[in-house]
Amino acid sequence: SCNGCFSVCAIQVKAKDGKIIDLRGNPGVPSSLGKTCGKALARVADLYNPRRVTKPLMRTNPAKGLGVDPKWKEIGWDEALQIIVKRLKEVRKRDPRELVVAVFEAPNSFVTQAFGQAFGTPNYAFSNGGYCGSGLHTVFSHTFGTGNSEIDIEHCERLVLWGAQLGHGANNNP
Repeated sequence: SCNGCFSVCAIQVKAKDGKIIDLRGNPGVPSSLGKTCGKALARVADLYNPRRVTKPLMRTNPAKGLGVDPKWKEIGWDEALQIIVKRLKEVRKRDPRELVVAVFEAPNSFVTQAFGQAFGTPNYAFSNGGYCGSGLHTVFSHTFGTGNSEIDIEHCERLVLWGAQLGHGANNNP
């Protein structure tokens, strides 16, 4: 699946020598019908971007603010996990409610909720803040039992896309 937006369209990927050389929507899946948008193709460019972050980074400058260099330092995965686990244990021991867990990716929202519940904090949320559908997804969840809804295009007589593309309307906001 493409994670370039909320639609999370089904895709087919063509690779050669371990590298992606082409990508298209999966024609057998209603959310993409064999098509994809520029965001999906851009995700391939992100994958091979030479400036892509591939290792954990740790801030070494405690000073923060505009124009302040955070002085990032590469650290290993084991060290990063040890730091995270240590800090989470400290918070959990002090008061688990101090932890706020938020996610903006629809496919990971249930993992976020499960982690928050297991940790002991009631402060977990899908969608950071009040933007990009937090109200919409709440309404869908309470109305349909899911965060998303599908347009029934086969039985639709008219479809007006006002400032949106079909990919956006086909999986989230009918």
